[in-house]
Amino acid sequence: NIVFIQKDNILDEILIVDNGQGMGVDSSGKEIIDYCLYFGGGTNHGAEKGLGKFGIGLPYACCSQATEYHVYSWKDQKNIKHISRNHEDFSLEDPVVDPPHIIEKSFPEYFEQYIPNLKKYKSGTIVQWKNCDRLTYKKANTIITHLEKKLGRIYRHFIGNGVSINFRAYNQPVGNYPSVIEDLC
Repeated sequence: NIVFIQKDNILDEILIVDNGQGMGVDSSGKEIIDYCLYFGGGTNHGAEKGLGKFGIGLPYACCSQATEYHVYSWKDQKNIKHISRNHEDFSLEDPVVDPPHIIEKSFPEYFEQYIPNLKKYKSGTIVQWKNCDRLTYKKANTIITHLEKKLGRIYRHFIGNGVSINFRAYNQPVGNYPSVIEDLC
């Protein structure tokens, strides 16, 4: 699921949600989430083909679109691993060093209004982009128009094996409850 949250018709936040197996530990016993935001931090290095073989997709996507981003990953919803980065916490000269992940007992409360089936996901990962100030397009409908064909091509084998990619879009006028943009879902 890709959830677009607009504030007064301008895209402010994006949630990329999957109900996969969640992040565990690598072959050396290190928590994958602790280095998932580092360039070259993947666990599929040396693979001939497939996703994640270079370890740059997630960190590049995050830092190129938002100043603040979070990753939540779980194998059971009682122990949600959480790591985040905010570029405003670093100066240009500072090395980017993330603290180890923390364990959350629940997701941010408002996630449930945007991800209605979240409680049903036994495991998974959520990538949250906040303050999406670096997006080329500022409205959910424009991004969805540009994404549909590309995602269909990139993930065609997964889609052919039963994986579905769903879009949800919401607009939240200042001071009001968010409303779903039906024609974009």
